[in-house]
Amino acid sequence: ISAEQTKNSLQVRDQISTPDHLRLIEKEMVRLRDLYQGGHITRDMYIDETQSLYIQARELSSIS
Repeated sequence: ISAEQTKNSLQVRDQISTPDHLRLIEKEMVRLRDLYQGGHITRDMYIDETQSLYIQARELSSIS
């Protein structure tokens, strides 16, 4: 992810509600699972990305 994509992602996150953001995280987790099961990403990539998303979701849940 480029710095610009990260910046845009953070701006979008600030503009949506916590429940909506958690739904987006869930959709991303499902997408990652599908990519992994389809053999498009490695196990390590899958684990790293899902852990990152889990941490984001946990932080959002603790805020609200």
